[in-house]
Amino acid sequence: VFEKHTFLEGLWWACVTALTIGYGDLSPATPAGQIMGVMFSHFWIFVVAPMIIGNIISNILQDKQKFTHAEQEWQEKALKAIAEKAGVMLEASPRDF
Repeated sequence: VFEKHTFLEGLWWACVTALTIGYGDLSPATPAGQIMGVMFSHFWIFVVAPMIIGNIISNILQDKQKFTHAEQEWQEKALKAIAEKAGVMLEASPRDF
């Protein structure tokens, strides 16, 4: 609307600007168009990119295995010892078969 072009031309311009491609084939000529271009480019840099980076960092830092194999073995032995002292019969684990 600001540049007096069709909607598809505006959509192409928005994509080129938002993705910082900068082909120069179609560039804003009016101050209103330039302001919109600045808004689109900053939106991607300050809104979308930090969300993607935050998601990647969150996945990297997340502890997916809370207990090591040795810790699980220790817990199983401790539970069996407690059950023996209490006189409780534990169900067989899948490994016992």
